Amino acid sequence: MAISPAMRKYLEFKATYPDCIVFYRLGDFYEMFFEDAKTVSAAIGLTLTGRSCGMDERAPMCGVPHHSANVYIKKLVDLGFKVAIAEQLEEANGKTLINRDVVRIITSGTVIDDAMLTDDKNNFVTAVYAPENLLKEFYIAWCDITTGELYAGQFANLDDALAVINPTEIISNVKLAGIVSNDRYEYAFTPKTSAATVKKYFGINSAAVFDIPDNSPIINAVGGLLEYLLITQKNKLANITKISRIDDGEFLVLDKTALENLEIIQSYRENKKKGSLLFVLDKTKTPMGARLIANWTAAPLRKTDKIKYRADSIDELVDNSSFAKVLRDILSGFTDIARFGGKVSNGNVNPRDIISFTNSLSLIEKLKGSMPAVKTDLLKQTAAVLNPLTELREYLTRAIKSEPPALMTDGGYINDGFNSNLDDLRNAKDLGKEWLLKLETKAKKETGIEKLHLSYNRVVGWYFEVPLSLSKSVPYSYIRKGSTLNTERFTTDELREIESKMMGATDKAIKLESELFNECTKTIKNNIDAIKANANAVAVIDAVCSLASVAQKNEWVRPELNTSGVLELTDARHPVLADIMPENEFVANDCRLDNDNTTMLITGPNMAGKSTFMKTVALNVILAHIGSFVPCRSAIVPVTDRIFTRIGASDDMLTGKSTFMVEMNEVSNIIHNATKQSLLLLDEIGRGTGTTDGFALAKSILQYIIEKIGAKTMFATHFHKLIVLGREYGQVKNYKVLTREIDGKIIFLHKVAPGEEQNSFGAEVAKLSGIPNEIIANAKKIIKELEANGG
Repeated sequence: MAISPAMRKYLEFKATYPDCIVFYRLGDFYEMFFEDAKTVSAAIGLTLTGRSCGMDERAPMCGVPHHSANVYIKKLVDLGFKVAIAEQLEEANGKTLINRDVVRIITSGTVIDDAMLTDDKNNFVTAVYAPENLLKEFYIAWCDITTGELYAGQFANLDDALAVINPTEIISNVKLAGIVSNDRYEYAFTPKTSAATVKKYFGINSAAVFDIPDNSPIINAVGGLLEYLLITQKNKLANITKISRIDDGEFLVLDKTALENLEIIQSYRENKKKGSLLFVLDKTKTPMGARLIANWTAAPLRKTDKIKYRADSIDELVDNSSFAKVLRDILSGFTDIARFGGKVSNGNVNPRDIISFTNSLSLIEKLKGSMPAVKTDLLKQTAAVLNPLTELREYLTRAIKSEPPALMTDGGYINDGFNSNLDDLRNAKDLGKEWLLKLETKAKKETGIEKLHLSYNRVVGWYFEVPLSLSKSVPYSYIRKGSTLNTERFTTDELREIESKMMGATDKAIKLESELFNECTKTIKNNIDAIKANANAVAVIDAVCSLASVAQKNEWVRPELNTSGVLELTDARHPVLADIMPENEFVANDCRLDNDNTTMLITGPNMAGKSTFMKTVALNVILAHIGSFVPCRSAIVPVTDRIFTRIGASDDMLTGKSTFMVEMNEVSNIIHNATKQSLLLLDEIGRGTGTTDGFALAKSILQYIIEKIGAKTMFATHFHKLIVLGREYGQVKNYKVLTREIDGKIIFLHKVAPGEEQNSFGAEVAKLSGIPNEIIANAKKIIKELEANGG
């Protein structure tokens, strides 16, 4: 039995894209067949049916309506599937097989539909190139196709880089341990292929225009990524116009552990933005600004000149709050002009998007006009970039109606007067309505049927309608066209002629509108560089305004940066806890570390605030490197290369690692990568094993850090015997968290002061949790017995 032509075409697509779920357009539905149908049915619960397709057995099949396909595609992409869209490229004519082709491959890193994206987060697809057998340097390129941002650089630590980039999809030339790669395109990463791809994509002779040598392995990563985008998007994206190089040494490094423990981007327990440092800092008014401040927060700067460049602008707005308010009021009206450029490039823009864009262009003119007196370099240079694109705005305003319809299928979105041919076609349609009115009057007079009326619907078209009781009075020249329960429908040769003229004009008008709209989008593409520059400038102004607003509202101060290694915070507060706690309830603390006093050895009971104090210090250091003000009375912060954290207890069941093994892995990472310019937060090292082993390891680890690394270290512990190190090493100072015991109850003062705490108050803390008194009393008895026996 011969296989049907339509099914043969489907099987060709499936053979070409074996790693994709093929959405095969058949009329108003996207259908899936065979294993794809079974997979999708099981994954998202679609009903599995069957279809006869010229084969011995019915093909398993499931489908979704084309107009709501994005809902189902999102579910599949979220589950890690790739979807190939096999679209109909022409209308069915009932005679020949409809021409179809795969027009796009949708993956988690290449989605473009608004419903699949988050306004305040970039959606990065990332390519990692690693020379085989030499996994010591990694070359990474990452891109957000919705905004056109493309970055690339060389990195010593892959995990650290990916933690900051936070991609939704990764491709690579090699199999990388611990990295789930969506696919592998080894050929695209070869020097010859990747260099050719980059040069052709950007129309350049050398990548040196992007400050990247042609023979740099960075080009391998960029070329591999661009090839992947060409394969999935089926065309060159106009909004990807350059490569921005990022050097490994530009940022204070926060690895995945530090980002999680310090809750930089999201809260540790709920994995939500609320409760994080970013939640406190993000008071932006635009989607562009929200994404930028998220990137600033995850990747604090390391170079003092760049930090100062940013901090100066924040300082200016803090000093001029009324001006900052003017800027924020203007910013609040912007739409996402960065992703508008992406929509134009991807071909999924509509008239309403263009109207929103033209409104934003008006706001750019207003924003630029409000900034002639800015003083700091960042704000001056950013204001200079703003371009209202007056000619483009006027052209689009003339072209597109101010309130266009939601759907483009029936036209009606191009302004009257914009194109004379379109006006003529519309006039013909309006003239046809006059003809119809005259025809109805004429028909009533000739038939004598006063209740005869002209009507229209999409299925039947125009027709005469008369009550059923009067249908016998209709002339024989009238042609019956159908009936309802109470009426009969007729047409005439004259009505058909008028209808043909009207429908021809309507069809031509809709086609012409589509052509005019395409001309609009082409004109917008010609201005894509300026649109991207505007989006970036608006994002910078918004992010700076946000940080200034936070600083002013919370009465933060500008920190003093130094390269001499001095860290001195006075009345430091935790930026997140101080923000959510009732006013003045958070207890501020001081901290002093320098090259001669590198280590704080902190003792005190659980719940007393040791971890919070250490996190407070780290977050203030991070804020200073972002360029932000800090929640202190005064702050001196050293330029820091990395912040490491070993806080909390957790296992890793997926890799079979115990809590203690996870702890030791994190410590090992610190020992091998920390430098004298690093800040280390170590909490309860050695508590995951026996007391003797744990104490020995904790002491040995701390001694190594003191003697071999010299990093600024905050070391919290319940091993009270470690306080001897504060007496043996001049660079170690003992601190304790103050408590007070009243009537047998422990009171936490949350104040850190010089000193040594000999008591863990474990039983007292357990009592606060609601443990029965009988257990507490017995525990205290056991403690006394152990102490009496030297335990």
